Formats: sequence, structure tokens, C-alpha cells
Amino acid sequence: MDLYIDKDSLENGSRALIEQKGEMEKLKTDIKASFEQLRKDWDSEAGKLFFAKFENDLIQNLDRYIIVFDYMSKNLSIASRKYDEVFRAADTVASSQY
Repeated sequence: MDLYIDKDSLENGSRALIEQKGEMEKLKTDIKASFEQLRKDWDSEAGKLFFAKFENDLIQNLDRYIIVFDYMSKNLSIASRKYDEVFRAADTVASSQY
């Protein structure tokens, strides 16, 4: 039974996660800017309650997604390199036996 790992898919997945991380970072920046503008315009008790409830939770969740995307991207890149090393070594062993 042959084992096949699609190295291109691992690399493409890693790149896609980096792109998503960048988009998430931009979204976070945009949301923070919107909150700042909204804070200026919505100076009331209701506004204070809104910001206390949603602002930190939302930003923290975005930060967590950014960390996960970065972590997964790095792991896919590492996996791609490691599988490449393993298969090259296996090819070397196989070619020296025959």
C-alpha cells in the first residue's frame, strides 16, 4: 500500500491560512476604528454597557482566531517539509536496495 501526501495541498492550505490571518487582522483594525468612532457618537449609559459587553470579547475572539490561523499555517508548512524529508529518505533507501 502506497502512502500519498499531497505536499501542494499542505502548502496551499498554509498560504490560505496566512491570507485569512491577514484578513482577520484587517477586520480587527476596522472594527476597532469603528468602535472608536461609535464611542464618540454614542456617549450614553447604553453605549457604555454595549462597549463593556461586546468590545473586549469581540477583539479577544478575533485575536484567538488570528493565533489559531498562524499556528495552523506554521504546522502545515512544517508538515510539508517533514513529509518531503521522509519521502526523500525513503526513496534513497528504496533505490539503494535494488
